[in-house]
Order: sequence, then C-alpha cells, then structure tokens
Amino acid sequence: MELARTGTHGQFIRPAVDEVRFGAGCIDQLAQLLERDGIRRAVVVTGKTLANTPALLDAVISATGGRCAGMFCETQPHVPRETAIAAAEFLREKAADAVISLGGSTQSDTAKGAVWALADDLRAPADFEPCAIRFDYPSTRIVPPMKGAALPIYAVPTTLSAGEFTDIAGLSNSAKGEKDLYRDRKLGARAVLLDPELTLNTPEWLWLSSGIKAVDHCVEAWFSITAQPMVDALAIEGLAALMRWLPVTRRNPGDLEARMHCQIAAWLSVSGLANVSLGLSHGLGHQLGGRCKVAHGHTSCVLLPQVVRFNAEATAERRALLCRRLEAMLGRPLEAGAFEDALRVLIVDELGLPSRLRDLSVAREDLPFVARAALRDPIVATNPRPIRSADEVMAVLDAAW
Repeated sequence: MELARTGTHGQFIRPAVDEVRFGAGCIDQLAQLLERDGIRRAVVVTGKTLANTPALLDAVISATGGRCAGMFCETQPHVPRETAIAAAEFLREKAADAVISLGGSTQSDTAKGAVWALADDLRAPADFEPCAIRFDYPSTRIVPPMKGAALPIYAVPTTLSAGEFTDIAGLSNSAKGEKDLYRDRKLGARAVLLDPELTLNTPEWLWLSSGIKAVDHCVEAWFSITAQPMVDALAIEGLAALMRWLPVTRRNPGDLEARMHCQIAAWLSVSGLANVSLGLSHGLGHQLGGRCKVAHGHTSCVLLPQVVRFNAEATAERRALLCRRLEAMLGRPLEAGAFEDALRVLIVDELGLPSRLRDLSVAREDLPFVARAALRDPIVATNPRPIRSADEVMAVLDAAW
C-alpha cells in the first residue's frame, strides 16, 4: 500500500563546533584539549582591554600548560580586513599550530579571518575580496570555499554574542564601508570553553547588550521563513533563559550560576542557525556595524523591536505561539500583539540599554547608505516580510532613529 507523504520535511546540520565544555573553572581543561590534539604553539588572539586584565589573561595562558607561543592583542571592533591580515602574519611569525580566541565576536572573527588568510595565503586586505560571500538581491548567492587547511580554533568567550559557535566570519571592507561575510565549515571551533568566572570582568554594557544579540538570534530563528521543530526548540529555550537570567546578572553581577545560564542560552541561540534563514535585524546590524561602528549588541537593542513590529502581520501566527510558550516557561502573561513591547521592557527597563540609533551617535545622513547596503546582505532577502526596496528598509531605520 502506498502511503501519502506529509508536508513536513527538511534536514538539520549540526553546528560546526566539535566540542563544548562548560562550568565554572572549566578553563583548566584547556591544556588537556591542547595535549590531546597535539598542539604545541598556540597563539592567543584578544584585544587590548583583555590583554590589560592580568588576572584573566594569566588564567588563560596558564591553562595552556606552556603551549602558548604568543599573543596577538590588536583586534579591532568590526574586524577590518587589515587586522585579520596582521593577525595572520603574527601566526606565521610564531609558527602557530592553533589559535585561541579570547573575548567576544570581535576576537572570534579576527581569529577566523586570520585562519582563512593563513590557509589561502592572503597577504593583503584586497586578497579577501574573492573569498567573500557574494549576493545579488533577491536570490543570487555565491559562497566561495576556503582552499587550504585551517589551523584549529579554541574559543574562550567572555561575552554572549556567540559568534564562536558558527562557521561564519564578518570582516569590514574599509574601502567600501561595508561588512562582508565569509563561510566555511573549517572555521568551526575545535572546542569552546564556557567559563562564567572569565566573564566577571566583562563591562556590564557589553555583557548585557551581547545578551540581546543572543535574543536576536533566538527571535529571528523562531520567525524564520524556514523554521523547523529542532531549531524552534533551541530558540525558545534560549530565549526564555535569556529573558529570565539576563536581568539577574544585572542585579547581581557576581552570580556565577546566572551567568552560566546566560552562556548556555547564548550557545542554544546559535546552535540551529545553520538550518534556518534570518532576517532584517541581523542584516541591518551587519551594515550599521561596518558603516557606523555600532557594537552588534547595541544594533540588536535598537533594531530588533522595530523589525519585529515591521514583520508583525507576516508573523502573526508564530507570534501567538511564541508568546503562549514563553508564558508557560516564564510564568507571566505575554501579549502576542505586543511582543515588541515586551522586548523593549527587557532591553530598556530591565537592562538599561539604549533603544534609539541617535543615542548611539548614528548620523541620520548615513541611514540611506545603510539601507542600500542592507539589500546586498543575503540575510535581508529572507526576512519574513519580503523587502522590496531600500525605502522599506529606510522606514525601519527611521523608526529606530
């Protein structure tokens, strides 16, 4: 007897991370991982602020068990291609056999960019051009692969942006004032170590705003036009945990268990993103960062509620389901028609974060450039409400300004 096929189908691709270890003090397991993998000359990629935090830096270097060959401390926000080239040259000089990224997405993306440059022998910023994802709105997409072998990356995050869990790097093209994306499974981390003790020195604004970036991952994954049950489960669990525990970490920054819950939630927020398309909040965030140098956590604070409102009609059924599930998980009422207002309460009232672009020193005259650049971002093409013109993007930016 022939059975009728159902409409439910798809696939799930696991995150490009081999292993995650988590818990207070888990940084002490780094030497074991390096020894297991035969690593002898790891280079730490971090920023000047973290490099000037002796207790944190000493803990990480000590945890390598004498396998640290040097530190590259010149990372820059939004990762100019020039910085990735400089980091690659440092890796060459040190004969590195692995990279340890210490920090947030800036450090993670710098490590990925340097690994790509080393693998494909890129020596100048312009050499990255043929490696970037190329997109012509609305559907033409080319994803060039990395040609060479990649050094393994071990990630030690101190924020909640969760870029270390992906196989995507975002590098700024200084010549164009835009951010380009690069993707290859070889960029996936060999291991990620989530140690809440290492986040205690993270500035409050960065910790909380990067948490909203993780909220953005969850929300846009849930509303994705390619949503699927496995990703739904990851997104709703991550979102509920972030809504519950982020405010706790603001009230009591030393609560390691609350910080651990947030780190795990950030991990959940990106664990299904290889399987779903995202939307306008992420796409605009890329371009605002590249053009206006706004931290990605802050772009999510300002843009996500406006994008949720913009997509309201196209996502009505999913909004109602999301709010019913969050009500059950959080034990408090949540109106489906006002989900963006619940986001504002979290962002502004509970976390004290900005909600307007003008509060982030974004010049209004830059917005038309950002709107046009967003149409060249492949993520914008999969927004739940189709984007038909730069004018529609401008309407969202105007509302956020």
